[in-house]
Amino acid sequence: MSELEAEIQRLAAPNLRKRLYVAFSYPVASVEETMPHIPTSARAIDATYYF
Repeated sequence: MSELEAEIQRLAAPNLRKRLYVAFSYPVASVEETMPHIPTSARAIDATYYF
């Protein structure tokens, strides 16, 4: 597991088993292009959700 994947799992762990709302859309970038941005997005969602 890469360092990036480990960070994503660590950030996602507190949200497991919670009710989450997700919006689906068509991808405009590949998985490889979006992966580096997931931790930043997850931190922003956590900050918004808890405050």
